[in-house]
Amino acid sequence: EIAMVSIRLFFGVLVVSTIVYISLSLYSRTRRREKLEKHWRADLRVGDREVWMREELEKYDQSLRRRLILLVYVIPFLFVGIMVYIQNFA
Repeated sequence: EIAMVSIRLFFGVLVVSTIVYISLSLYSRTRRREKLEKHWRADLRVGDREVWMREELEKYDQSLRRRLILLVYVIPFLFVGIMVYIQNFA
């Protein structure tokens, strides 16, 4: 019974974390795209804007900020895991 409750809790956290991750990821990428468009206009760049934008967004995908969004998964699971451990074994 305790195992089933824990599994359901972890599943619920996974679903909520996934929704939050997708939302944050889309929001962050949209904000980055807006900033890149402002930089393009401010710097009076020449050339293919879409190619430049794609290259800059690929750099962003490898950035630390993008990877930190994954903490949306790590922190809740650590918290739930600690709470389950304390409730059952402490």
